Amino acid sequence: MYFSHLFARRRPTPFTKALAEGDERAYSVLATSVDRLRSTAVDPHRSMITSAVAARAADLSHLYVAGGASAMLYRLGHDIGFRAGVVEVPTAFEADIGLGERSLQIQPVALSRRVTLAEPASDHLTIRIPAGAPPRLEPDHMAALRSLLGDGRAEVLAAIVTSGGVSGRQLASLLGVSDAAVSRYAAVLRQAGLIRTLRMGQAVRHVATPLGHHLAQPYRSPL
Repeated sequence: MYFSHLFARRRPTPFTKALAEGDERAYSVLATSVDRLRSTAVDPHRSMITSAVAARAADLSHLYVAGGASAMLYRLGHDIGFRAGVVEVPTAFEADIGLGERSLQIQPVALSRRVTLAEPASDHLTIRIPAGAPPRLEPDHMAALRSLLGDGRAEVLAAIVTSGGVSGRQLASLLGVSDAAVSRYAAVLRQAGLIRTLRMGQAVRHVATPLGHHLAQPYRSPL
């Protein structure tokens, strides 16, 4: 199911094609790579990661008790909201998914800069968010960005940077402007090398380039 969804968006590489076809050598290479990544990037910091996760979970639990789900999700950032019983998540694909009796889980992911949904399970639905605090623009720097780019283009670049990637329709809804206005602003930002536009089926997704990240957040690495 996952590989079918992946191949619908982009041409498979020889390696991903081998994985999809069940090639045991490809699975072995993937397993070895994951083990090496875990041993070098995760295991040496496991106790620190565990402590940070526990502290963050406690903070969010207290906020949930005091202010409810809406306040807790707002603290998460990444433009996740809870209004009228609906959780709004800025994913690349637009879809309505009923939670029903399933629980909702929030899973931080270290190697991703955008919000995604995991394949729904029978008893839970998982929202994956980038690990760490979401990128934010300081008011003083946002004012300078408006002076440099103009209000509309600055708002569009800021929304793309802080979201980690967003569709044109989502941008228009978020900023309260027309699809045509977003398209014009995005065209200028793209020509300036500040964003890239990726086509995904009938929709497009705008992501910031390293230059766009640096302009919007000069003291924060885009990586």
